[in-house]
Amino acid sequence: MKFMKFEKKIALIIVISMIVVFSGFFVMSFLNKKIIAYNHLVSITIDTQNTISDIQKNYFAYFAQKDMSDDYRNAIKEEVAHLEANRDAFISGQFPAVQSLYSDYDLIYVKIKSALRFPKTYQLSSVEGMTGSFENLLNQNQIVKQAIVSEIRQINTNLKYIGYIIILGIIGGISGILWTIQKDVLKPIREFKNDLKKRTETNILSNSDMEMKGFNALTELAEYYNGYTQKISVISDLNNKIYAQTGFDEVLQYVFNACKPFIPYNRIGIAIISEDGKKIMALRARADHPILLGRNYQEKLEHSTLADVIRTNEYRILNDLQQYLKDKPHSESTRLIVAEGLQSSITIPLAVEKKVVGVIFFSSKEKNAYNISHIHFLSNIANALAISFEKSFVYDELILASVKGFAGIVESKDHVTGDHIDRMSQYSKFIAGILFDDKHFIQTLDENFIEQVYKFSALHDIGKVGIGDSILGKPGKLTESEFDVMKTHTTIGYNILRDMSSSTLFNRSDFFKIAMEITKSHHEKFDGSGYPEGLSGHNIPISARIVALADVFDALTSERPYKKAFSYYEAMEIIKEGRGRHFDPEMVDCLLKHELEFSSLYQKMRFQ
Repeated sequence: MKFMKFEKKIALIIVISMIVVFSGFFVMSFLNKKIIAYNHLVSITIDTQNTISDIQKNYFAYFAQKDMSDDYRNAIKEEVAHLEANRDAFISGQFPAVQSLYSDYDLIYVKIKSALRFPKTYQLSSVEGMTGSFENLLNQNQIVKQAIVSEIRQINTNLKYIGYIIILGIIGGISGILWTIQKDVLKPIREFKNDLKKRTETNILSNSDMEMKGFNALTELAEYYNGYTQKISVISDLNNKIYAQTGFDEVLQYVFNACKPFIPYNRIGIAIISEDGKKIMALRARADHPILLGRNYQEKLEHSTLADVIRTNEYRILNDLQQYLKDKPHSESTRLIVAEGLQSSITIPLAVEKKVVGVIFFSSKEKNAYNISHIHFLSNIANALAISFEKSFVYDELILASVKGFAGIVESKDHVTGDHIDRMSQYSKFIAGILFDDKHFIQTLDENFIEQVYKFSALHDIGKVGIGDSILGKPGKLTESEFDVMKTHTTIGYNILRDMSSSTLFNRSDFFKIAMEITKSHHEKFDGSGYPEGLSGHNIPISARIVALADVFDALTSERPYKKAFSYYEAMEIIKEGRGRHFDPEMVDCLLKHELEFSSLYQKMRFQ
């Protein structure tokens, strides 16, 4: 029974290969979680640095503006409390590599806290000593941050080596199978051929006790192993994309394209639970047909058919969606899916550290498309997507929050409050959304584009950091030369974001693409009379045209030291007058079509 031995050998090789490969993935996942934890510590040190700088600024301002000394003392008190909270948060998550460094940091912190918290008044004579203490604290905080960054780099190096081990495991498994086939299959086949030839040549007609089992089984095994290695390749590529900080949308598109050989589907959808845990919201969808259940759809979780899936953290297979809709006629999401022509669906929970954050749907236009055999592969895909979702959004939001915080400081120099940033971001999102819903600019607009316009519109005036306060703070009309200087804020902002995105420490070169478009071109005008390049018409990026419309509307309806606010209707008349001159006429027409909704948003943003 040679084939039985062959089968066991093949099974053993596959098991060993799988142990090596999946052990590698397990270690990768573990190290990835460490990176996320260390990134959190880095964010704490960044916030700590900003807080120390604020304390130092307010400390010096205390002596410079005695009439506001109480305000500065209160600000210092709050910032010291925030610094202490950061210190406590860091201590709860620190690791041995920085323990001694952080102890030194802690000694300096205690001195500063003692000097700032207890006296009723600060002594001018202590400024020099406090300056040194502030600098020591900033330097020590920087050393701690660099130690963490070094640890992250070391982990990334280890991830690379583990990747090599996984590849070697796969190559070793394939080599072992080929050697076993040669030894236990091909060699017996040759022996059988030689025996048959000998019997034919000598006319030996006696029965032979040679048994050949395995041709069909070997074919099935080869097919199984090929499928197995293809799945491993997909999962490996998927994990490589995640570890390379590839954006979530790109990862989802990869899954949509790569998994079709293994799973029957025409649509992939992802929905997430709202922060308050009360709603389930459609986040992303990919399909080979027009999508009806899109980004705007959400429903209360208690009314959703997904409540049980999320509560139990178990998969769900629906192989007849039309019948399911008959049984649950009030399910709007099912009605929309059926309207897309889909007949069956499999739902897998998305869990991060055992907490369900959403679900992923694979849906097919065929009935009875899914069975239990699809679950295991999809569980791996779902786990990878959950990690990608967490990494991508946490990573992006961390960077974006830092830059937007900086942008807010810049805006405040220009007598503009953070409310302006929030309002014009909401207006930009609204305009992009109605353009998408009405199928304008269909080659460019999608859900990701809308989200990026919403996020990055806040950075439109970040270049004003390079404009002098004498120009930014001037209450009257700027002279021609002053206005020429003001115009440069567009290219200054563009260069800031370009340099950030090209940094060797920032491996997402496309992250600020739309932000750079907005920053550079939001003062271009449709008739070509804008700046800095005098672009016209469709040569102006769509993102910049959207933000220009939103920014001007909010500027018109906002009060400034040099002007009063226009009413909503006055502002809309000015927008209409600018159609085709300042603004894209297609966008203005779409906005006017949805003016009732836009007016409601305006009321909400002005009086919330």
